[in-house]
Amino acid sequence: MTEAEWLACEEPTPMLVSLANKGSNRKLRLFAIACVRNLHHEIGEYCGYAVAAAEQFADDLTTSDHLSVAYELADEEAHNSPDYMEAHLAYLAAASVAHSTAIDAAMQAWLDAAGSNARSYPPPHHTYEEYQTKISEQERREARRFTFFVRDIFGNPFRPVSFNPAWRTDTAVSLARGMYDSREFGAMPILADALQDAGCEDEQILTHCRDANQPHVRGCWVCDLVLGL
Repeated sequence: MTEAEWLACEEPTPMLVSLANKGSNRKLRLFAIACVRNLHHEIGEYCGYAVAAAEQFADDLTTSDHLSVAYELADEEAHNSPDYMEAHLAYLAAASVAHSTAIDAAMQAWLDAAGSNARSYPPPHHTYEEYQTKISEQERREARRFTFFVRDIFGNPFRPVSFNPAWRTDTAVSLARGMYDSREFGAMPILADALQDAGCEDEQILTHCRDANQPHVRGCWVCDLVLGL
C-alpha cells in the first residue's frame, strides 16, 4: 500500500492488511474495540465482558487465559443471540474483540460492526433488491467511518513522527491520560495548545489534535505518544 492509497482508502481491510506485520497488537485490538463501542445495538452480558477483557488485555492488565475464557463465553452468547440480523452481527463483533489473534479481532470486529450498524435503521425500500442496494450503501458509509478510527490509532505509517520528550509536560500528560481513561476526547484542541506551549510545532500532531472532522478513540496515536505507550 502506498501513502496515497492509505489516505484515500474507504474501508479498513486493506489498511489492516498493510499493518499486519507492522502495527502493534495493542493498537489492532483497540481498533476492534473502538468499532464495537460504536455499535448502534446493545450487546449481551458476556459480550460486554469480552470487550472489557480485551481492553484490559490490550493494556497488559489481564492474562491471555482470562481473555480466552471471555472469548468462549462471548462466542457462545453470540451464536445464541437474537436472530434478527443487526443484533446477531453486533454480538459477533463484540465476541470477536477477545479473539486470541489481534489482527483477526480487528478484521472481524469492523466487518460485523459495520454490518450491524448498517441494518440498525432499515432504509426505505419497495423491493428486496432495492433494500439490498441501500444496505450496501450504508455498509460502505460505515466502512468509511471506521477508516477514520484506523487513521486515528495508527496515524500515517508513511510519515512517522519523532516525538520530543520535552513536549511531555505534566499538563500534556494529564490531558492525554484523562482522555484515555474516560474515552472522551473533547480536550484534543487543548492538548494541541499544551504541546505547542511545550515547543511542539509538528504539523501532523497539531493538525490531528485540532481537526474537527477527526474522531478520536482509545489508542489515538497522539495521545499514545504523549503517554509513552
